[in-house]
Amino acid sequence: MAIKNAALTVNFFVWDTANNIGRTGDASNLTMRLVKDGGTPATLTNAISEPDSTNMPGVYEVALTASEMNADFIALAGKSSTADTVVIPLTIATEQGKVGDVETDTQDIQSRIPSALVGGRVDATLGGSLSTGAVDQVNGAADTALSDIGLDHLVAGSVAGADVADNSIVAKLAAGGATADWDTFDPALGGPTRALHQLGESQIEGDGVASAVWGAARSGYASTGTFGEGVASVQGAVTGSLGSLSTGAADQVNAAADTALADYDPPTKAELDSGLAGLNDPAADAIADAVWDEALSGHTSTGTAGERVGRVPNAAAGGNGGLPTVDANNRVAGVQGTKNTFDDLTDLTAAAAADAVWDEATSGHESTGTFGELNRGIVYGQCITGTLTTTTATTNLTETTDDHYNGRTLIFIGGALDGQGTAISDYAGSNKLLTFTAITEAPANGQRFKIV
Repeated sequence: MAIKNAALTVNFFVWDTANNIGRTGDASNLTMRLVKDGGTPATLTNAISEPDSTNMPGVYEVALTASEMNADFIALAGKSSTADTVVIPLTIATEQGKVGDVETDTQDIQSRIPSALVGGRVDATLGGSLSTGAVDQVNGAADTALSDIGLDHLVAGSVAGADVADNSIVAKLAAGGATADWDTFDPALGGPTRALHQLGESQIEGDGVASAVWGAARSGYASTGTFGEGVASVQGAVTGSLGSLSTGAADQVNAAADTALADYDPPTKAELDSGLAGLNDPAADAIADAVWDEALSGHTSTGTAGERVGRVPNAAAGGNGGLPTVDANNRVAGVQGTKNTFDDLTDLTAAAAADAVWDEATSGHESTGTFGELNRGIVYGQCITGTLTTTTATTNLTETTDDHYNGRTLIFIGGALDGQGTAISDYAGSNKLLTFTAITEAPANGQRFKIV
């Protein structure tokens, strides 16, 4: 059966008029045209073939496409370049979309059936699957059943002259007794519900409730989906790492950090050189003068050099022209130390003092409130041979926990990447591999960095 707008393979006949037999081997010599509903002749999409020239001489076939079949009446005709050869025309009448109509009708029927009943289910709602009359019958039967057992007052207003069944739960809740008469019952005057209300008025106060809520231990109220869980997550975000914030909060922090880094205009080397040139570099003699002229009273803590100097006998109280005495080993009496004379001491230069300060290890100077404390939380390291690309780097970090540095900022120190910063998106504790937002070039082995 030929269906409109559905692909179909058809057969037609080619006749040898000279020998009065079917013409074989003529597929390549045929020129065929297709006419749909009396329209303009058109060439065929697919090639013509000969299915079986031995057993079906003269029979040829061609596969018509769905577009070529999109008509009510189709004519297939043509000619052959071979002498004494004719093509027998073929006419096709298609069915008028009957299959499509059946599918459309089926879909229409399904759309009219309540969705809860499609597929044979019976878990439908009362109003969604029953007719109006059936719904009324079910509701009427339910009302009668409730009335018969004295429970209709649960679903409707109280009815004058009707009593609740003796000793029922509703009667005892309403009136505290066996029977509640709706004609005279006043919930404001009696019953357990009134008693509970009065108890609440006398026992529960707003400040007491607030105190009990805010004074409760957080550990017992952090179940999934509760306000306690939300409060606990906020506390963790305040005291924890950037990774403990919600995705939105972390994005805002990262965006603010990116903006701050972009807005920061670090001084150039020329600017630093100019600023340093204007400093008043203290000479060694100026430092010596400041040290020796410092009042002793403020520097006598136990174990300090000031304490030892303070142990020198009061020169004004003795002889020797107001100077402390020197013992047989040429040491100043009362001064503790290993140097025999002041000439053995080495003068401290300003450069040496600066070097000693800046080269001091930070580990011993991170007390609360000090400048050293500001360095806490900053992690230093360097890239090592392994995986070194514009988005990943193997490092010498010692942390073994995955994702430990996620969300923090990686800043390169020295080398070709000096001063570049990027956001860390992943850290693998097993191989110490950092993954970060792409930078301008891959870091070299030994490239130093810090994580802030």
